[in-house]
Amino acid sequence: MNVPESYFRSEEREGFCVEEIMKRYWACTMDIVQHIDRICKKYGLTYYADWGTLLGAVRHNGYIPWDDDIDLALKRKDYQKLVSVLPEELPKEYLINTCFSNPEHKEFFTGITDGSVLNLSKEYLARHHQCPFVAIIDIFPLDYLPRNEQEAAIVKELFILIWETVTKIQHGEPQEKIEKSVVEVETYLKVSIDRSKPLISQLWRYASLLAMSYTEEDGDYLTQWCSYVNRHEKFKLKKEWYEEAIYLPFEYMQMPVPNGYDEILKLMYGESYMIPVREKSGHDYPAFKDQLELLRNKVKELKELEK
Repeated sequence: MNVPESYFRSEEREGFCVEEIMKRYWACTMDIVQHIDRICKKYGLTYYADWGTLLGAVRHNGYIPWDDDIDLALKRKDYQKLVSVLPEELPKEYLINTCFSNPEHKEFFTGITDGSVLNLSKEYLARHHQCPFVAIIDIFPLDYLPRNEQEAAIVKELFILIWETVTKIQHGEPQEKIEKSVVEVETYLKVSIDRSKPLISQLWRYASLLAMSYTEEDGDYLTQWCSYVNRHEKFKLKKEWYEEAIYLPFEYMQMPVPNGYDEILKLMYGESYMIPVREKSGHDYPAFKDQLELLRNKVKELKELEK
């Protein structure tokens, strides 16, 4: 997108200084969203701002000043279609990470980056808003909860079993404990997991297949399963809240939000969600912190060579 240079000036928002480099990083993430918007319109898919991006759209008409990432969500059917067409529709330098496409992927959701490494070339900077850092956005599936309470409880316990197995692997617990959990997953889901390949992506694939086995006819609520496991009944989203997308201003573009955004935000952040409260992000701020350290080291190396 063509963004006026004036947009990139540092400014204070809600008592927080948003620096120029963050504005440039924001612009890169919004470029990715523009690609998602184009692809969704081409295939008749509906996507929504989610989490902090939804809150930012409603409360700030843009980013939460102390936030730096973009979260989107789609209902499972649209999500699976989007994931399937992304490789052919996104620019070739983009990377798509899902548990279905990348055996090393360690998340239930999808991550999209506009590159793979820090890039200081003139060509890259010219088309990347003079930002050398790789930008990323996350895309989450919205799944239907079974209407039958007994069935819903069984699905939840199975998902928890998978989720706890993944957690054991991530925390580096003893191999015998991990193996016991993997065997339990195989037994209850009647599947076979290949020990010679990365386990986490296989586990998330089975969790996805479990979640996507229910459609709109089967339930009255949507959820994001990892959040549902953590928040229990507090993360049941009425499906009528997602009947359509409404576009709201977001920085210099328009962002789709679910028609029931008020109820969703109350559930996520509480009744007083319109009052800004600076909370710690779920990841290090800025998102390009590691890349920034790498850049500093490169500059240091160049200075050493000049001596």
